[in-house]
Amino acid sequence: LSPVDQVALVGNLIDNAADAAAAGDAPRWIRVQLERTSEGELLIAVSDSGEGVPPSVAGRIFERGFSTKPAGSAGRGVGLALVREIVDDAGGTVTLTSGLPTTFRVILPQSESFK
Repeated sequence: LSPVDQVALVGNLIDNAADAAAAGDAPRWIRVQLERTSEGELLIAVSDSGEGVPPSVAGRIFERGFSTKPAGSAGRGVGLALVREIVDDAGGTVTLTSGLPTTFRVILPQSESFK
């Protein structure tokens, strides 16, 4: 990934986690995990202590323009759509775990420079 895509990917996941954790009850926390899998892929996992993504909207959270947050002057529904686009373009996957804690897991394939 380009440096801009790296920042967009991780930054949007952390930004959403921070919003979710801040809206939840104490103790509030965010956990970021970065590691190489045994297959050489890059795993990025961002979890938070928020109240979770309601199952009724979980299937739509990666759609451009969809948001569970109130509309504001900056617009909404772009961050996770951008994450999905970056991950798809890199040949990876992004998933939301069901249940708590809310965790977004990104798997990016091993790049040629790491083989």
